[in-house]
Amino acid sequence: MDEVEVKETAGAYEIARSPIEMIALPPEFAWLRWLTPDEQHAFFQALMDALAEAWRSLNMTPLRQEIERWRQQAQERKAATTEAERQALWASHEQRLSPYFR
Repeated sequence: MDEVEVKETAGAYEIARSPIEMIALPPEFAWLRWLTPDEQHAFFQALMDALAEAWRSLNMTPLRQEIERWRQQAQERKAATTEAERQALWASHEQRLSPYFR
């Protein structure tokens, strides 16, 4: 198992992982691949903040809400990307067909 460096800073803990290390996530988090690396980092930061709050309050609702918010954002991004790809494909298809309809 790789070593994970843990730093204590004013009562907060930071886990420093190597950039090439992958985190195995359950299938419910498949939508994470639709986020950019910066968005993935922001998601994990928000998730850790929500987890810390849930731990303190023993209330999992904020954690669930944060995950749901990011899931919706990822789905909206994927839908927009898919639509843009579909339109680009159709536009290129129309250009290829246009000589036949002149």
